[in-house]
Amino acid sequence: MPNVHRLTDYQQQRNEGTPLPTVAASGGSGDIRFVDMFFPGCTWQLHIVWLSMIQMVVYFLSLIPGQERAAPTRHSLLLFGCSYGPNLQRGEVWRLFMPIFLHANLSHLLMNVFVQIAMGMQVEQKYGIGRFHLIYFGSGILANLFSTAVHPCNTAVGASTSGFGIIGAQIAEVVLIWHLLSGMSRSRAIYQLIFFAVYLVFFMLFVTSQGTNLDHFGHLGGALAGFFLLFLIYADQENKPSWYQTGRRVALACLFVMAVGSTLALCFETDIEKVVDPKTGKFLGTRHCEYVPPPY
Repeated sequence: MPNVHRLTDYQQQRNEGTPLPTVAASGGSGDIRFVDMFFPGCTWQLHIVWLSMIQMVVYFLSLIPGQERAAPTRHSLLLFGCSYGPNLQRGEVWRLFMPIFLHANLSHLLMNVFVQIAMGMQVEQKYGIGRFHLIYFGSGILANLFSTAVHPCNTAVGASTSGFGIIGAQIAEVVLIWHLLSGMSRSRAIYQLIFFAVYLVFFMLFVTSQGTNLDHFGHLGGALAGFFLLFLIYADQENKPSWYQTGRRVALACLFVMAVGSTLALCFETDIEKVVDPKTGKFLGTRHCEYVPPPY
């Protein structure tokens, strides 16, 4: 297998764990783990693997109340807890958490699962389960709050808010260890960031081609939240940059403004939302969204 460079390899080797199933290598001297072709170093001990499995189970459960072409209906997503402004304003706060486990269609689910395992296991292996959960769920919840505050009439779902949080955390890690990197390592880090950018473009094109509307503000909110949260959990790491404490205070302030600002915006919003052409920016009119009472 070729050597796969990851951001965490610049400071330490990955932790060992119970490996996932292997397949024999024909003509080779040992076993090649099939899963390593896609997720190098992946083990059953990683929580991101189990979270992904739970998301798959929830997806198929969400098809039971109603489905169209193997995709859950809006009624089903509302029932399972998708984000929706008017209901969130009535105190249904679980709608900030549950969208992480819901998906619009099968391709949406598989794309998110692939990316979050590939990138999330690096963060989990380096920072531990507790801190990984803080980044994963913290960025997802803040992103859903931010997105709903901007577009309260949208019903949004997807683990990509948390996935973008992982990407934001890895970008923050590059920033924090930049002073430690040699010329070659800096080149690798830049290539990794370019890979992230290419992935983002591919992700958006692919999901859009499947007929799913992208939650751009959810993705932006997730990336920002993950970036700032990494600063908070980085305190006990060695060889921090000289400006770390200042950066940490700025990150904490940004998270506070993001959370409080989005909450206040949502609390004082009306159920009237402006509709703008996404291509031209031209104002098209308004739309009205109402609270949907149980059983949705």
